[in-house]
Amino acid sequence: MAKVSEHFNDKDFACNCKYCKGSLKISLGLIGALELIRCHFNRRVHIIRAYRCPELNNEIRGWNKSYHLEGKAADIVVSGVPYEEVFKFIEKNVPEIKGLGLYPGEKFVHLDVRDSEKIQLWVYEMGKYCDLTPEKRAQYHLD
Repeated sequence: MAKVSEHFNDKDFACNCKYCKGSLKISLGLIGALELIRCHFNRRVHIIRAYRCPELNNEIRGWNKSYHLEGKAADIVVSGVPYEEVFKFIEKNVPEIKGLGLYPGEKFVHLDVRDSEKIQLWVYEMGKYCDLTPEKRAQYHLD
């Protein structure tokens, strides 16, 4: 296990599926964003998933252009902090993040450092991706 930053190591980002057994890609921008989140909340940031190898992505029928495949995305939970609060902090304070999704069913936040000028925001509910409209913001207390 090798440290990649003050609070994270390579195992936090590795795929660890039955196909690749630990292959890894990590974006330095993603690590920096996660460190900022960790320092702001002063709580452990649990990375549910980060890099995903192509074989696992195919098995789970993931999007073939997923930023997880490039090591540019992570799904996270911050210990003791509601996922809505994590989402709001990232949206307002972490400019490197250009893809930000709320997963209320699973209670986590997706973030990615895609190449984009504008941030893309969404909510994943009932098996589909929905734009983050003013109504969805109100529904999930994201104002």
